[in-house]
Amino acid sequence: MQRIVEEYTRDSMMLEGLPQMLSGECLADSLLNYLGTVVDDVAIVIALALQFQSNRDDSMGGIKNAWLQNHPRELAPVGPLLAELDQPGSWWDDLFKTRAGMRQLVVHKLMSQEVV
Repeated sequence: MQRIVEEYTRDSMMLEGLPQMLSGECLADSLLNYLGTVVDDVAIVIALALQFQSNRDDSMGGIKNAWLQNHPRELAPVGPLLAELDQPGSWWDDLFKTRAGMRQLVVHKLMSQEVV
């Protein structure tokens, strides 16, 4: 994972590697989007199983933030899991952190990169 982050934080890339980079970017973007869908489906199952209702109970980020901000008693059975997601270096942090996670770098970094 760290290697992918290093590659996407480089200042520029060589033109001859562009087709492979674009192909890899599409594959990585698809993989991370599918992973996000699966994680959000788990969040929906958690919300339904625990009868938790909120305006953001359709995503793991929404449920995680509800737990961290209010500690609703309905989420107590999964509280340790949700607290773990907020730890630096967790898989959630590495993949989905705003402006720094792998998904952010894969989806947005290439568009802002200077091609040499």
